[in-house]
Amino acid sequence: MHNYLPEAKSRALYQQGGQTMTQQCAPTIPELKSLIEQLCLSRAHLEQLLDQLSGLTTRADLANLSPASQERTDTQQEKTLQPGDQDPATSPPPQTNVIAADARMQIAAGLARAMAQTDAAVLIQGATGTGKNFFAKLIHHHSQRAQYPLITIPSRQFNQPDPLSHIETFLDEAGKGSLILEDIDELQPAAQEHLAKMLNQPLACRLISLSCNDPDELVRHGYFSALLLEQLRECYIALPLLAGRGADIEQLARYYCQQFCAAAGVAEKQLSPEYLNLLTLYAWPGNVRELINTLEQSLLCAGEQKNLYAKDLPAHIRIQTLHLSSARKKGL
Repeated sequence: MHNYLPEAKSRALYQQGGQTMTQQCAPTIPELKSLIEQLCLSRAHLEQLLDQLSGLTTRADLANLSPASQERTDTQQEKTLQPGDQDPATSPPPQTNVIAADARMQIAAGLARAMAQTDAAVLIQGATGTGKNFFAKLIHHHSQRAQYPLITIPSRQFNQPDPLSHIETFLDEAGKGSLILEDIDELQPAAQEHLAKMLNQPLACRLISLSCNDPDELVRHGYFSALLLEQLRECYIALPLLAGRGADIEQLARYYCQQFCAAAGVAEKQLSPEYLNLLTLYAWPGNVRELINTLEQSLLCAGEQKNLYAKDLPAHIRIQTLHLSSARKKGL
């Protein structure tokens, strides 16, 4: 999955062992430039895929997200993102539709599209790996602030002796763009108090907050400020777990399989019925992020075979799902 150089040239390069290459096997300057560009594009494309937590919903959409079209999207992003913003390779391309056969995910996607047209503070809640960062970036890229910086900061960085200065620093860096506050449930009381006071004043940037836990439960147990929650939750999106979203699991698996194969420059592999069956039976405690990692590991295990089978899944997934599959066949 990670060998992006042509096989023959890879051997030629590694056989030199750091020694000066002979004229016969040394690539020309244009060839070196081409190889470097391929490496950079492939790595950026792969990092982009790992960061995404959803795909597109139709075959036409998937066709529009070919490697070539994604490279064009990356170029457009580089023109609009400002200095101090995150590397464009770590941000998802602007996408209109997420994979949403599940009704709950359809609601979340619709809310994200609507919220992108406002400047209201958004709180996105969901378990680890459900796609909070993806939805936050989706909102930014489809908003009027897309041409300005998108800054992501773990909220625990505000848990410093002088939280006010840290908060002001990141607000200034975001400018007229968007500031994503990850894991707001990790904010300590002092940082919550300072942030709540600062939010009493108009901000140039837009705040998008992320939480793994139910914010109302945090307030109920005294772990989070009710005032701060009110300020951060002008709009709210709840993301469902991946478990039980069988149709979404299959579409996500096919999408990321296609994209990983394209990034590695190999023929697309097919997902066997037994492979898909175990994917839908598994509980996915790591949600979409775990599914993405599982697809990559399966492709590595599959080698040159054309299909992915149950044997290509990690052992813990096979162990946890095979007995469920057997029970289902017996009608239990």
